[in-house]
Amino acid sequence: MQRKVRVLQVGALALVALGALAEPALAESAIGKNVGGEVATWAKALLLGSATLFGLPLIGRQDVKGALVLGAIVLVLGGFVFAPKTVELVINVLWTTFAG
Repeated sequence: MQRKVRVLQVGALALVALGALAEPALAESAIGKNVGGEVATWAKALLLGSATLFGLPLIGRQDVKGALVLGAIVLVLGGFVFAPKTVELVINVLWTTFAG
């Protein structure tokens, strides 16, 4: 049972990540902007909804480790979904710092 829940969690978070990454790639044309905006809207709703649904059992079982892992995943994916330009800037700064 726990394996099925973990697979659903990973699948839902992968779907949200795909939505977050698809928005900038589709934003080159008018159609791309419309699709990118729609994907971003769905990604925001799915991220918060799935975090809530997967977080409630963790809170009920008082599983601190699982809750912290879920919180970290939501924090990273939330950065891509809610602030893509800021994340892009941070990645560019880190890349130029380390790669030269």
